[in-house]
Amino acid sequence: MWVPLALGPKQYSDNERGNKWLWMLARMAPDVPPEHANVMLRTVGHRLAAQYPDDYLENTGWHFSVDPMLAEQTKDVRRWLFLAFGAVGCILLIACTNVSGLLLVRSSVRSRELAVRSALGASSGRLLLQILTETALLIAIGCCAGLGLAVALVQLSNTYGPIDRTQIEPWALAFALGLCIISTFLAGLLPAILSSRLSPEQALRAGASRATTGQTRWRSILVAGQIGIAVALLFTATALGRSFVKLLEVSPGFSPDRVWTASVQLPQETYRTNASHGSFFRDLVDRVAALPGVESASAGISLPFSSGGYTADMYLPGRPETAVRPAARVDQVLPNYFETLKIPLLKGRTFTLHDDLNSPPVVIVDEEFVREYFRGEDAIGKLVANNGHGDFAGSRDHPATVIGVVGNVAARELGAPPRPEIYWPQLQLPNSAVFLVVRQAGQTDVTSAVREILHQQDPSVALFDIETLPRRIMDSVKLRRFVAWLLNSFALVGMILAALGLYGTLAYLVQLRRREIAIRMALGATPRAVARLVARYSFTLTAAGLVPGILLCALAARVTQSFLFNVAPLDLGTLAFTAAGLLFLVAIATWSPLAHAARVSTLAMLHDE
Repeated sequence: MWVPLALGPKQYSDNERGNKWLWMLARMAPDVPPEHANVMLRTVGHRLAAQYPDDYLENTGWHFSVDPMLAEQTKDVRRWLFLAFGAVGCILLIACTNVSGLLLVRSSVRSRELAVRSALGASSGRLLLQILTETALLIAIGCCAGLGLAVALVQLSNTYGPIDRTQIEPWALAFALGLCIISTFLAGLLPAILSSRLSPEQALRAGASRATTGQTRWRSILVAGQIGIAVALLFTATALGRSFVKLLEVSPGFSPDRVWTASVQLPQETYRTNASHGSFFRDLVDRVAALPGVESASAGISLPFSSGGYTADMYLPGRPETAVRPAARVDQVLPNYFETLKIPLLKGRTFTLHDDLNSPPVVIVDEEFVREYFRGEDAIGKLVANNGHGDFAGSRDHPATVIGVVGNVAARELGAPPRPEIYWPQLQLPNSAVFLVVRQAGQTDVTSAVREILHQQDPSVALFDIETLPRRIMDSVKLRRFVAWLLNSFALVGMILAALGLYGTLAYLVQLRRREIAIRMALGATPRAVARLVARYSFTLTAAGLVPGILLCALAARVTQSFLFNVAPLDLGTLAFTAAGLLFLVAIATWSPLAHAARVSTLAMLHDE
């Protein structure tokens, strides 16, 4: 629903320069670049700064800038999506190298067939095209299955992910088609080239069960590459997971447990005066606090991890003005607000019902405000004012006295550096919209009871945006949680694919060397010695994969450094978990081929021969 922006004569006045909560939207002409628009707006800004020096630029830091709307809307998710996209690319590389290794095995088995085709006149180019065509068909089948899975995953993301509405667009289908083509060459080009270059004489002499030295070497390289990418992916996912856990361990500065919240907006047609706003919310909070199962209740125009509140320039009477004026996040709260949220009172007192329009203006500031603007001095009794003149509490003409200092509160994001915050009494600076804050004594839902009280007080006023405070906190980190879950899922898939690649290579090696193993055992080699032979080759491949893996981990640490919270880029715990995961992967992938090699029967081998 859109309604006209109703501003009164005061807001339209040339002297009213405080409406900094408004956004300006403009559709640029096709031939005007954003840089040119920024230059023009800066010119306008300098002119206005000279005309109204108290409200612009040098004194307050406010200035004009042009930003693309898409970039502004996606600034919070863009870098996280790029990180997830990088993980998808790693999975694609692992899958392609896995398929490429399997195709190398298959081309070894088909070496006699390809030699016969070559002997009958098929050129190397024709053989190359045939193998690429077969690879493309295999990739196409996988892509079709992947698109079906993508539809299910998009629905799952819409239900549990941080973005409300996601759908598969035509450009995404075109991108998937491009990936099919790229994957065909990534997975099939190497096997196709090696197979097309094999001479008929060499292939017919070696037999279908023998692989060339070059193909074996390339399979080992591909498996080592898979292991390296999987290690880097597991390292990154582990670091993000540990970072998310540490973020949830951070105290927000208050106790969110059993706190129920909701929004209330008074119609301006009915409630026109500040006194009517204050009396309505005071009566509402008193009646809600008296409900059975309610421990305490209050209200404020803002709420941690919610909308509301604003940032304003401040004036500190008696203190020298600096080039950049002090600024703080502003909240207007009713009595018992700090007690309900259990925000610690460090000094002084909190608001009471006597802090109303008939009493001297008072404020409460947080610890960061004292540190930033009072340089650690005793803030009690200091004067603070909004940067504006007028006949209202807290203006330059009626500055407020600091009566209390409270602890810092995370306003929008867990773990973010604290910002100066100032609290005004709602009864002195009333507002027509507030958040109700109710601390429940138990787990009973108070929504119906509060809605009934509100209906009795005024049927035209609705209760909306109903949510518990713990849920609001979890919603604030849902993007981090989703990406951490996504990367851990990708890491699991990558490890499984790498394990399959290692298993396939070892199983083929055992099958290829069954004759050699049988001869070794006939000459006295024990099953344990044969098992050591397979294990040594497995750990050689793993060690070869660790070299690029460590380099990729170092690169991933630099890339993800800005995403981590209280976790070092090369954290020892992360490295230890990655090493344990790698050892588990190698053990799982090696066990079956190792056991099969130890059970090779000399008699059965002679019988087959």
